[in-house]
Amino acid sequence: MIDKDNYLIEILNFFTEKFCQFDCLIETNYKELPVVKISFEANQLPHLLGFQKINQVGGIRGVENIKNKKITLKAIEKHDKYFEIKPRIMGFKRLNDMFQPQGMEYCLLKKDNKNATKLNQVLDIILFDKEKRNNHIYILGLSKANNYDIYYPRTFFETKASKYSHLKMTRIKNITWV
Repeated sequence: MIDKDNYLIEILNFFTEKFCQFDCLIETNYKELPVVKISFEANQLPHLLGFQKINQVGGIRGVENIKNKKITLKAIEKHDKYFEIKPRIMGFKRLNDMFQPQGMEYCLLKKDNKNATKLNQVLDIILFDKEKRNNHIYILGLSKANNYDIYYPRTFFETKASKYSHLKMTRIKNITWV
């Protein structure tokens, strides 16, 4: 049973402890991008959970609203668009499994992404959860920081595995936390 008053705080603590204290290095088999460095920040969490879809505040204010229980699972479940973000919230801890050794096998680089959606045009790299559930997977979209070789999470959501299966993928060789 989920404690709906504290679940978002649990997710925030999980994200901060597991991801925001370190950078992640992903080694690929692509010679032009042998290592992808990912940096995580707590203020990314509200957007990754999809709060923008239900008109909730993002960034640092969103994090503060979670900490102060101004935003709770109990409250956002009442929103008419909650169904759009529910898989993100309920599956968010899958990120931990994705970033373990062998948690991801492939990524999709922008140069190989032929899906012409607006979202795919702004993502530089898409990481795929290795584990499928009911023919669905979780993906984490990354964008490169301006003038730096660091990538930041831009989106996290569940999608049909077949949506990207026809595209050329880049192999992930190793995942390291530094």
